[in-house]
Amino acid sequence: MRSEQLELFAEIEERHWWFVARRLIVRRIVEQVAPPTQTKRIVDIGCGTGGTLASFRNDYTCAGIDASPTAVALARARVPEAQFVCGAIHDLPAIARDADVFLLMDVIEHVADDFEFVSQILATAKPGALLLITVPADEALWSAHDETVPDAGGRHPETGGLILNPPILLANPGLVDDLLLGDVR
Repeated sequence: MRSEQLELFAEIEERHWWFVARRLIVRRIVEQVAPPTQTKRIVDIGCGTGGTLASFRNDYTCAGIDASPTAVALARARVPEAQFVCGAIHDLPAIARDADVFLLMDVIEHVADDFEFVSQILATAKPGALLLITVPADEALWSAHDETVPDAGGRHPETGGLILNPPILLANPGLVDDLLLGDVR
């Protein structure tokens, strides 16, 4: 992603409905499976400008990794108490050995070998760690913006919103419906 796009993201992530709603949903899911405490560590892989981690900063220990130096600089400015690494998946062990939750928010569709990528994360993860992955729900929802993000290996729209293969989330399959629909039902 270009530096100017990252700077725009950093500017609008706090107020744009898409980012706000996704953070709320992700946070509720994480709180259900890993109740908040500073002893729990969240690692955001592909953390971008740190918007998601910022929403966890008061209740969890946070760390992020991203390949973009600009993204990492913006994330550090937003969440100075978090640990950040500018690097690739092979740099993950430096921050991930004691992680309780790994987040991959719209990252996996940009990876050339998603199986190898997730395998490396799981090899680093401690027993009982959780992995929450979001992917685009439908390729029809992709915009010109999505086409400007480097795409190493094709998209996986057929997987839908959350990948639920063990040991990946969720403990309660009805949880997502409850979180999305809430009091609407």
